[in-house]
Amino acid sequence: VETTDRCVREVVEAGRPNGYSFVIIADHGNADKALNPDGTPNTAHSTNPVPMIVIDDRPFALRNGILADVAPTILDLWDIAPPIEMQGQPLARARRDAVLYGYFGAAVNVSDGRYTYHRFPADLRQQEIYQYTVMPTHLNARFTPAELSAAPPGDETQITGLLRLSEPGGAFLRANDPGADRWYSRDVAAIAAARGLHDIAPYFIDADADGSGWPRGGLTVIRFHNSHLVYAITWFSLAALLSGGLVLVWRAK
Repeated sequence: VETTDRCVREVVEAGRPNGYSFVIIADHGNADKALNPDGTPNTAHSTNPVPMIVIDDRPFALRNGILADVAPTILDLWDIAPPIEMQGQPLARARRDAVLYGYFGAAVNVSDGRYTYHRFPADLRQQEIYQYTVMPTHLNARFTPAELSAAPPGDETQITGLLRLSEPGGAFLRANDPGADRWYSRDVAAIAAARGLHDIAPYFIDADADGSGWPRGGLTVIRFHNSHLVYAITWFSLAALLSGGLVLVWRAK
């Protein structure tokens, strides 16, 4: 075993500076069981699993598998599609700096394995109310009141935006559910009560876009629809039809 280890090290140390990657694997050997109970050499294969080591510039995550997975793994590492005759599955998958995921009608999320950023649709009129936030991925529950009270107070923050009154009750046919922390409208008083907050102003502010990154303000667009041309065409058309009708009635008499 020591001789094999020393020889493998020499090969790897010679190959890595020259751009070589290595997959170190073994058949079911007998180094873990060299002798039989009677003291004679054991030349049969053992049933113990063997390690697989990938040495490459790219970090990989390896899963457990079977011997049939070795060849597909080597092909997959070098972006070669395994032939259909190979029934095994690749054991190694490259670890990415970040992963992007989501589902239809809700957030698009990106995670680096430590934190997850959630980006929800800009048009929330038909969506539940969410916040744009960065959350530690180790959390599996809400922050406790003790954790929140222990958080250091932040500096004074100046926000410029659109002041809007509270929206109690919920949306059309969709009532807010404080018990489930499900909100369909910005009910300031109810949200504050559900979180144990006091001395809350009866309004909220849609922050203006300032280009400073996330969370990004300016998603509320104020635009008044100008339909005066449509109104003019409609009323002039009705006037023309009425005039034509009066002419026809007059001629009939």
